[in-house]
Amino acid sequence: MIARRTVLASVAALAVAPGVRAQQWPTQALKIIVTFPPGGASDAAARVIAGPLQEKLGQTVIVDNKPGGGTTIGANFVLAARDDFHTVMLSNSAPISIAPYLFDKPPYDPLKDFAHVAYIGSVANAFVVRPTVPAQTMAELVAWIKGQGKVVPFGSGGQGSIGHIIGEMFKAELGLSM
Repeated sequence: MIARRTVLASVAALAVAPGVRAQQWPTQALKIIVTFPPGGASDAAARVIAGPLQEKLGQTVIVDNKPGGGTTIGANFVLAARDDFHTVMLSNSAPISIAPYLFDKPPYDPLKDFAHVAYIGSVANAFVVRPTVPAQTMAELVAWIKGQGKVVPFGSGGQGSIGHIIGEMFKAELGLSM
């Protein structure tokens, strides 16, 4: 709730700050590009703030999901619209802190091509296992993985996602076959 108020206050301040703009803003619909599919945390956050933002700005606010490419599809969409001043990105930190570094030739410079507007919250990560896995603690999970004698698959949100990176770090740190 605090994060939502912070975003609304930040956008409202930008929308009404005297002397900051030469013309009325917004002059058309505001598009929030979410770099993940519908149903995730970023999508939910965008939909929670879209209604109050629309009411505050007096302009239509559209949530548009552009998932894929480790968040670069959505980020590139926002980058292409940089001069319209009506397209913003709502995502976790991946398009800035992870995605550009997965490419030999990054599709954008995360520090030069984007400007941070507001921090609106965080999402916890969790390790979960199927009920058939006999592990109730991390130590038991590690012992079980080591005892399998084969590669144990794990799931994440995709290559380069924070879940994938955490899984790879877990594997490397403990010398696991995953």
